[in-house]
Amino acid sequence: MNLETRSQKFFHGRHKQEIATLSLHPTKKLVVTGDTITTDDGTYLYVWDPKAPDDVQRQVQILVGQKRLARGVADVQFSSCGKYIAAVSMDDDHHIYFYHWQKAGKFLTKEKSGTNTVFGVIFNPFSDLCDFVTFGAKHLTFWNYDSSVNKLSHRRGDFAGQESFSILSGCFLPDSHLVTGTHKGHILLWSKSQVVRVINEVHEGPVFSVVFNVELGVISGGGDGLLVQMNKSCEVEKRIQTPAGIRSIDINRKGNLLIGFDGSELAELTEFKTAKNFEQCGYKLHICGHSVS
Repeated sequence: MNLETRSQKFFHGRHKQEIATLSLHPTKKLVVTGDTITTDDGTYLYVWDPKAPDDVQRQVQILVGQKRLARGVADVQFSSCGKYIAAVSMDDDHHIYFYHWQKAGKFLTKEKSGTNTVFGVIFNPFSDLCDFVTFGAKHLTFWNYDSSVNKLSHRRGDFAGQESFSILSGCFLPDSHLVTGTHKGHILLWSKSQVVRVINEVHEGPVFSVVFNVELGVISGGGDGLLVQMNKSCEVEKRIQTPAGIRSIDINRKGNLLIGFDGSELAELTEFKTAKNFEQCGYKLHICGHSVS
């Protein structure tokens, strides 16, 4: 969608099943999408250009697993270097599939994540190593891909005696600390695979999105409709109540917040940095009335 021209383009005709996940390349010039499975055709990823979604020559098709084994893609992300793709399957062991998409989607390796449901993948954009985490029901796992031996290694996150929360969202900080949001509204700060701080009840209920920006710090959004701004130490600096539950947050090239609400509305907040309440946020509604499940 081009917000300046108010026009949209669509990628269609390749996925035969429901598209379950989407991710942007670090350059913001490519997209990867993954589907679920209802037939024996298998589960697929597609890398494509959002400016030319029908250009087949620029598309890369990747089969995940064999036939029905993967069952679907729970999440997919480009690596921070942009060369690799990590995809989480929906099978019982929630395998992590790793690909070199620039080499015609070459399969590199896979590894079992475990029986706990995995919701998502986050790569560390501040690391020269290929580090990432997977998160989900009552767990968080730290991963590394070593290209010299073509191997994925992992270790479970240590909740340091705290309750094993279900993790719904997260982001890395420049010092490689990790901030995650839980199903109970807590914010967790991680260092070297261990929880080092718990900020209780930042939200009432699930924290669906956490992002970091150099100017704004850490921003979290939850089902309670709260936007919470924190510094790098996760100390709360500002709370703004929005009119609906928040499912996703991003920051555009202008430094403005893009908010996805639980009714499938997409809005831009142009004055969040100086706002003290929602009325001062410079609310611009870009999309409304889309279907939601």
